[in-house]
Amino acid sequence: MATWFVLTLGALGLWGVWGFLAKLGSDNLTAKSAATMQGMGVAAVAFAVLGFMRFKPDWDTGGTPAAFFAGVALMAGIIAFVFALSHGGKASIVVPMTAMYPVVTIGLSVAILKEQITPTTGLGIVFALIAVFLLSR
Repeated sequence: MATWFVLTLGALGLWGVWGFLAKLGSDNLTAKSAATMQGMGVAAVAFAVLGFMRFKPDWDTGGTPAAFFAGVALMAGIIAFVFALSHGGKASIVVPMTAMYPVVTIGLSVAILKEQITPTTGLGIVFALIAVFLLSR
């Protein structure tokens, strides 16, 4: 099995656990406290992994701002996610709806990076949007 595929399954499983644990946390903490604890968890893993790898940053590349703002978007999304759960959102609805984020990625990739979508990808987007509509009812 290809390494990327195993890692993808790992991410899938971990993000599924994340959604479940985020709901548990938001049921017992304020949204601000839950978001803070998740941020601390993100930082703990980042420091542990990077320290283990004896990380030496390559700040001189053009990807540094994009990578930084990817982290900003990630944490801001986590905060919005936690607040959604803390303000009455059901995990069974909030988690699948937020998992539609690839539709945003595809849209930005087509608009800014000039990537092409296939008919199959387009159909997938349509089905994803239908799923969001059905889940929100």
